Amino acid sequence: MNFIIEPYGIVTATLAAFFFFFTIRQYIKGKIRIHIFVFWEVLWIILFLTGIFPSIYLSIVKYLGMATPIHFITTFSIIFLFIFIFMIYQKINELEKKIVEIVQYLAISESENENKK
Repeated sequence: MNFIIEPYGIVTATLAAFFFFFTIRQYIKGKIRIHIFVFWEVLWIILFLTGIFPSIYLSIVKYLGMATPIHFITTFSIIFLFIFIFMIYQKINELEKKIVEIVQYLAISESENENKK
């Protein structure tokens, strides 16, 4: 069995390995939470494996009936991006609600302080 890695596979595996360790570093520094850390680590491992063993996703492409691997990558990248955008939107909405609550609390506190004077 010949084991030849294509140039795109080398680039993919290298970038995945770099970001795998970068994500670990960010987690150790406390910049990301455990559930986000696990999500990204799994993603980097998957990318690394598909870079080294492209037959993994080639068999998935055939199973799903897609014409070429680029259709697989494009389709699932777009789906992943929509999911990621939705998650970011939820987080922004949550933060916006917290900011409104804080501003309301500060306004009430200032109003009460002015009334006491």
